[in-house]
Amino acid sequence: MGIGEKLLAEIEKCRVAMIQSAAATSFSADNVVALSSQLDHLLNQYDRHIKEGY
Repeated sequence: MGIGEKLLAEIEKCRVAMIQSAAATSFSADNVVALSSQLDHLLNQYDRHIKEGY
């Protein structure tokens, strides 16, 4: 599994965790905000990876 595939798996795992946490609490809960920030970071990493041409 390459870096891109690993990042996509991490992105999906984080996205699911964020959605589940938001459903159980609220969108403004500290853990949801932290997961959202983590997801943003992962998406930015993936975007940089794609722009570099793998």
